[in-house]
Amino acid sequence: MNRVSGKFIAKCFYCFFFCLIIISGSVCLQAQGTGKVLILGIDGCRQDALQQANAPNTDQLLTHAVYSFDALTHQPTWSGTGWSSMLTGVWENKHNVYNNSFLSPNYAQYPHFIARAETVNPALHTASVVHWGPINSTINTLCDEEYTYATDLEVTNKAVELLNNTDPDVLFVDFDDVDHAGHLYGFHPSVPEYINSIEVTDAYIGNILTALYNRPSYANENWLVLVSTDHGGTMSGHGGPSLEERNIFVIASNQQFTPRQIAKTPVTQSIPAALLFNGTNQYVTPQNPGNLFEFGSSQDFSVEIKVKYTTLAGDAAFISNKDWDSGANAGFVISTPASDQTKWKVNIADGTNRIDVTGSTINDGNWHHLTATFDRNGLLNIYQDGQLAGQAVMSSVGNINSGLPLTIAQDGTHAYPFWFNGAIAEVRVWNTVLAPETVAAWACATVNNTHPNYANLLAYWQMTEGSGATLADASANAITAVLQGSDPVWNTAAGAQTCYDYSQTPRIVDVACTALTHLGIGFLPEWQLDGHSLTLPLGGPGLSCAGTVQTYIVPPQGNCSYNWTVNGGSILTGQGTNTVTVQWNSPATGEVLLQLE
Repeated sequence: MNRVSGKFIAKCFYCFFFCLIIISGSVCLQAQGTGKVLILGIDGCRQDALQQANAPNTDQLLTHAVYSFDALTHQPTWSGTGWSSMLTGVWENKHNVYNNSFLSPNYAQYPHFIARAETVNPALHTASVVHWGPINSTINTLCDEEYTYATDLEVTNKAVELLNNTDPDVLFVDFDDVDHAGHLYGFHPSVPEYINSIEVTDAYIGNILTALYNRPSYANENWLVLVSTDHGGTMSGHGGPSLEERNIFVIASNQQFTPRQIAKTPVTQSIPAALLFNGTNQYVTPQNPGNLFEFGSSQDFSVEIKVKYTTLAGDAAFISNKDWDSGANAGFVISTPASDQTKWKVNIADGTNRIDVTGSTINDGNWHHLTATFDRNGLLNIYQDGQLAGQAVMSSVGNINSGLPLTIAQDGTHAYPFWFNGAIAEVRVWNTVLAPETVAAWACATVNNTHPNYANLLAYWQMTEGSGATLADASANAITAVLQGSDPVWNTAAGAQTCYDYSQTPRIVDVACTALTHLGIGFLPEWQLDGHSLTLPLGGPGLSCAGTVQTYIVPPQGNCSYNWTVNGGSILTGQGTNTVTVQWNSPATGEVLLQLE
């Protein structure tokens, strides 16, 4: 649970107590006490498109918000899956919704957060106003008022009416027109119709916020406004695992918050040298590998390669052990699609059955780390710069032995008509499936013996020689590889590659958990929530600190562990729990810090 680690600091200066938050993860201090929650869900809204659009009402929320445009959801990126994850606070393996059919959802065990809130506090007044009907008809339970409309305008008008004329504690609002525009014209910030739909939705949000701010009792109600989406998308739609589809935004806005953006962290790896391929007659082959790279019908394996190029004549192989003349031929290949050399793909086949998975754009002149993991009775996963880019079930593929050699920058025949024209800096081959977190951690790092799968490393050509045609293998197998064709050309000032670490950014399941926390509802361990709250109230007495004993409390966070640290005092009781009692020393600066793990 390290993803939402943060510091909550209560400081004492000269006998005066006050609370201060220093954020190192994705958590923000909230005033003690319960509040009200407004959730605005924008179906199918890409985070980059929202940032590009003229959206003054959403932008205004950011001035008092904990927010991230680098939040993530899981695949499959269907609305049924996304809304279920957002509203229950658990992932698809628990709520069991993998598409929009809702064949066998497990809402009985993992209900909508409103149902949990109503169970804990039946006095709450809750309402759900939606455009996409299944949110109310299938996902929602125990809500006091449910309204489903055919247009976002009707949704807006009802939300305004509820804020003007009733006293809701929780109001969920769903807009669907942005998703409609994405399906009609494409989910991308370059699409005018898509951007326009976001701007219209922002105007609707403005109407709702105006009604909220005009409530006579607004100043005393402690509203938290949450804004998010169920998925992103591509020009061809959504439902897949690409980063464009999984990358979402989460905004948690409250008038007491100091603005804080939670961003992905860049990780840069220097590339000391790279081998340049001329696109006409050059390739690399391992020398005397035996059957080390013959993976048969059951051996799991993974392949990683760093590439850099701008233009290719056709679907050249980056690395392969097959005859790429047909995708059905036995073996595997990492290449570009035949129809689009701006992207990359992975193909694997057994002579009859084939699997193809396509990644995102990589011909931007930057280094990209490409990974394919082959779970022979499970999934083919592909990763771009450490992040999942595509996947497919590959259990139908049998024996992939082709009788051809593993080859870098060509297929196994060494005669495919399209040749790789670009730079390659590193190749790794493993006899295991690398875990997603391992791929992410090592995509921009040099492999050493601390790698969790170091014993499974079959070959590791680092390509740092800078001269000559011979490539050393840094694995224990020490299989030398040799450049064939024209004389080698090296780039000894190859630059650097940048990956991004998303481990500390929010997830879609955090939305429900944040709402529950703001309502003053702690998480019971038996709920098995996967999310965490982006806000936590730190409760403590507003009394003189020097020499006193004080108790500090945060709401329960499920199965998280609580690691308290005290400076200027000592912990008497409560280490490891959500309540800690502190003995303060004589007058001096003191602080209480909490790390959630």
